[in-house]
Amino acid sequence: MVCRLFQLDIRHDWYADRRLPKLRLEPDGPTRDLFRRYGLRLHADHGRFTLLGPDGAKPDTFLTGLTAALDDRPLRFFMQCDQALLASITELPEGWIGLPGFSNAEPGLAADPQGEILLAPASAQESLHPGEVRLHPSRLKAAGGDAVWVIAFAARQVPWLYYIINRSQTRLQNPQVRGSDDSRLIAAPAPVTLPDGNQALVFHSDAVGLSTGAGSKPRYSLYDRIASPLSQEETEVCLLGDLPTPSPDSLQWNEQTTPRRICAAAYVYL
Repeated sequence: MVCRLFQLDIRHDWYADRRLPKLRLEPDGPTRDLFRRYGLRLHADHGRFTLLGPDGAKPDTFLTGLTAALDDRPLRFFMQCDQALLASITELPEGWIGLPGFSNAEPGLAADPQGEILLAPASAQESLHPGEVRLHPSRLKAAGGDAVWVIAFAARQVPWLYYIINRSQTRLQNPQVRGSDDSRLIAAPAPVTLPDGNQALVFHSDAVGLSTGAGSKPRYSLYDRIASPLSQEETEVCLLGDLPTPSPDSLQWNEQTTPRRICAAAYVYL
């Protein structure tokens, strides 16, 4: 019989499924020693971490013994990932310049109807390191083995960039990128030379932050307004519909802004 001591889900709104595939949770030295001594195993699955005790052990009994062995000190873990990148796409709590730390030391934490217990970020004045997670066995026991502890990161709003590479040499008169909610990026794009030598037009959302995270968002399309040679009227033509959403892996510095800003970029070929 599997002995589940806790499940911790670390989620991030930046990603469409809220899962973090590259995130690891590493125990500190003393916690790693406990893993070896008591046969603990930490199973990881895209941001979902399950701590397992010895097969056949009863979770309540085991956590009681673990609490006594630790004198109610916490199990300590550290998030292993590109913390600078993750912090750059995360809405950080006040006082933190990097990923916050989390602890279940607060005795008043209670599960919601889904059996989930949300861990709040520690204050910057507390003695937790960036990306540190402290879990007290006594609190794990009180919550019960079916509880799911949750760390939920909110996505920071960052500007988007669209690089349009006109390989077809289509003659553009007044191109613009506009969203399904009639919002638009900068109507007058700037010409740029990409690192690979290609020429492109870059559209950006200026100071407006957008998210590539879960939830609804406008879909953008490339339009051109073409002047008629026989009248003063213009005709709007959709050249590319449903442009790709910038990937969370596409973050780059926009050197054209002062000060420069982190942006999410997509490259589109016409």
